[in-house]
Amino acid sequence: MALIPYTVTPALDNNGSVIIGAFVYAWAAVTSADTCGPVKMPAYSDKSIQAVVAGGTPTWGVSGSNDPAGASFAALHDALTGAAITSVAAAGIRPIVDNVGSVKPDVPAGAGNVTYYLLVNTMARRG
Repeated sequence: MALIPYTVTPALDNNGSVIIGAFVYAWAAVTSADTCGPVKMPAYSDKSIQAVVAGGTPTWGVSGSNDPAGASFAALHDALTGAAITSVAAAGIRPIVDNVGSVKPDVPAGAGNVTYYLLVNTMARRG
């Protein structure tokens, strides 16, 4: 069992310029034997997660926590449907409605591996 740390890079536009306030966190080639390290992001309310499946048919999900010790996590919810983002059977992108202190991808179930990309926007919305 390996702890998969995240990497973080600034999001880029079509010209390769940095998008101010947008970052992509990534966990690469996560298998059912791994644990994903959480990223703390309580101030970032705009989040979406993408799962890219490489071989096999794993299911995936994403969890969050407000526990300062990071000991307990619960499923996060899709902003469009309100459904928990758990046991998703296909690769795809889900917008996250919950604003929690820490976020981490769930360990995929089944054969194959999943690479996760979490996009966050740190800029305030205009109303």
